[in-house]
Amino acid sequence: MIKNKKWLIVLALYLLAISYIVFFSSTYGRISGAATKFSTINLVPFKTVSRYINGVKVVGLISAMKNILGNIVIFIPLVPILKLVLNRRITFIPAFLIGALVSFAIETIQYKMQLGVFDIDDIILNVIGVIIGVFIQGKKKSKKKRKKNISKTKNTKTRKYKEKSQ
Repeated sequence: MIKNKKWLIVLALYLLAISYIVFFSSTYGRISGAATKFSTINLVPFKTVSRYINGVKVVGLISAMKNILGNIVIFIPLVPILKLVLNRRITFIPAFLIGALVSFAIETIQYKMQLGVFDIDDIILNVIGVIIGVFIQGKKKSKKKRKKNISKTKNTKTRKYKEKSQ
């Protein structure tokens, strides 16, 4: 159930930004023009990643980094935003499934609209980003817990000290 409507707007804007980057942005590899419509499928894991790594001299380091790191980084915020929308922690399995389904949907739309390759590597990299998001979400929670525990400890010590001095 949606608990926080302002974060729902943030989630919608985030998904719109992903849609723009994947489907329309020429800055991130999208080539405009009807003559460039194409669609292929790559179901071999790490085929595209290895092409970028092995062919970095051909495609260029920036292009390789945009593809590999971009596919990871773009999905990192998904879990923390979902946590804020739902007002509860998203565990690993649901996060994994949500990330895989969103990425699969993007790749399918990209393929059906002839905007590029349905690439299993993109799905893998996107899910890695989601997993990083799960860990970031966990880190934020553990920092809050530590602060709360530290303040509890200080309050307990202060009370004990006051009791002894009376």
